[in-house]
Amino acid sequence: MRSWAALAVAAALAIGLIATASIGEAHTSKTKRVCHRRHHRRICTTVHVKPRRRVSTTTTTTTSSSDSTPETSNATSGNTSTTTAQTTTTATTTTTDSSTSAGLPHGTEVDELSTGQQSPLYAIDAYQRTLAAGTIHFNIYNYDQDPHTLAIDDSGGQPISDTVAVPAGHTGTPVSLTVTLPPGTYVLFCTLPQHAAEGMKTTIVVK
Repeated sequence: MRSWAALAVAAALAIGLIATASIGEAHTSKTKRVCHRRHHRRICTTVHVKPRRRVSTTTTTTTSSSDSTPETSNATSGNTSTTTAQTTTTATTTTTDSSTSAGLPHGTEVDELSTGQQSPLYAIDAYQRTLAAGTIHFNIYNYDQDPHTLAIDDSGGQPISDTVAVPAGHTGTPVSLTVTLPPGTYVLFCTLPQHAAEGMKTTIVVK
């Protein structure tokens, strides 16, 4: 009796194990109906298909930062040091005077005359008032009935040239005066008393 009971228990355990395995396989597998034709007949078979495992794909993105800082090698010590290259742009502004000596005349005609008015009574007319620095030639005419002179002072009132006499009514041949003038402002005037005060003076610029 005991042996039959032991056999019954063993059989029950075996059936339980088989059932558990079948259930586990049923949970882990799926059925699929596969059909095909054979000799003009359709034959279908049910097969168990295990599900595919899900593959987890992890994408790793590596970002590399490159520094564009140039490396400067020290030839004497053998060490390599990293320095930041800085470019300094220096803007040079050159101011050019359009009224340079190039193209300017080196002489002018000067006319001494009466205005015909009470005041100013006299006038000096220099045809060119801006001249080139260096040797300058003045051709002086007198269109007045009174005699006059001509002299040149700098802007500080210091005499620059000798005084030349210009006879009254001297309109044919000019009286010449040649001087060497550096850049500056100069005054042409008559040296006779009160003539400059009465208007016989003018200013020229030398560049």
